[in-house]
Amino acid sequence: MASDNVENTATIAAGVTDGDDIFFVQGATNVTGNIDKSGLGANGLGKVHLAHPWVADVGTSGTPFKAEISADSDSIFDNKAGGGTFFYAIDGSADVCDLVRSSGPGTRRTVLQTIGTATVVECASGIVDVNTPVAATTVRISGTGLVNMPDSSSTDPTLVEIGGGSWVTERGATTLTVWGGGADVNAGTNAFGTVNLHGGTAMWRQSGTITALNWLGPLGVFDTSKLGRAMTITTVTVWAGVDQNALHDLIANPLITITNPVVYRMGNA
Repeated sequence: MASDNVENTATIAAGVTDGDDIFFVQGATNVTGNIDKSGLGANGLGKVHLAHPWVADVGTSGTPFKAEISADSDSIFDNKAGGGTFFYAIDGSADVCDLVRSSGPGTRRTVLQTIGTATVVECASGIVDVNTPVAATTVRISGTGLVNMPDSSSTDPTLVEIGGGSWVTERGATTLTVWGGGADVNAGTNAFGTVNLHGGTAMWRQSGTITALNWLGPLGVFDTSKLGRAMTITTVTVWAGVDQNALHDLIANPLITITNPVVYRMGNA
């Protein structure tokens, strides 16, 4: 395995092979040359890392950087760039990237597009767009991170955890847990299994279903004030301290059908 550094150049040097790492060290020159690494081999790249001094784009929306990143147990696409947009198609033998991470100071953007699955997306700062038809199995958002997941026809994540920042989505999820920050659900026909609301805000704007809503205390806000179409919640469980006016608004909303009687729990969740 070798490491290939990219500095102030528009073209990635030749010679990158299966299992190698690519480091975008510093530069303000957009990279568009030799960015298709989809045919490297069974595992693709080991790591792709963008350091904070990097402020340029890599690829374009029409011609993205292509690679699978799944060569070893700590394979990662690690974007700490100070700026720029990285257009990334997860394209290789299995079309998998084990971990996509965006963190550190700066205004970077990562655009996942065209093909593939990100097993885990972690965003503590900057923006990650998970565009159709790309799937993200687990999504974790904190700090000031923003993850956009447009297109309700694309694959829903299995787990979304939000401690800060924002998730703006037109998709559902098997489990959504919010401790802080916010979830902004815009899908027309989204389906959620379990929604655990410890804190932060869950804003529902469109129709869909929730199997189980667990409203776990006074720090969480479940906001349906901008709901545009009918939705169904099978079970609502409310713990002590939930704002009674907000709960009344949920129950009284004519666009919401709650299938079972609301369950009230005493004490802390």
